Amino acid sequence: MNLAQLAVLLNTIHNFSSQYDSLKFNCYWYTFTLGEVIRLGFDGLVSSDEKVGHRGFCGPLELRKVNSVDAVIADYWEAWKLNKQHITENKRVQKHWYQLEMGSSVQLQQQLDAERMQSALVREALEQSEQDLEQAKCAQERAEQERAECEAQLKVALQELARLQAL
Repeated sequence: MNLAQLAVLLNTIHNFSSQYDSLKFNCYWYTFTLGEVIRLGFDGLVSSDEKVGHRGFCGPLELRKVNSVDAVIADYWEAWKLNKQHITENKRVQKHWYQLEMGSSVQLQQQLDAERMQSALVREALEQSEQDLEQAKCAQERAEQERAECEAQLKVALQELARLQAL
């Protein structure tokens, strides 16, 4: 993993949950997710410590409630792909600017304008995909909340059933 990839990964994890949540998306979640993505996505050895399995725990209390590793890996590869496209696009634009400075022509200017339009479309598509991703995250959070509510209702129902059976 190079520095650019690390920067994109850190940004991807931040974007996955940009709001700090002491019960879910906390520093333990962030560092666990970072380590697991490096380990799983890049065949990296994060730690050789025998207590690595105790990450995210404070004694018996689990502090890391959400495992987002697979989703972050998917988001990372999409962000990295877009980053590479952006870099390629910037290199092409820089090359054309240089050619324009060295001796511009109408054809080169038209080509540059077309590439600018294409670049604007790519930016719009990136913004739309970021909005879609945010909506998907909201939907996932709602689903997790509904699941938790259903589990709580099931627990109450099972306790009531046990109470009735005891009678």
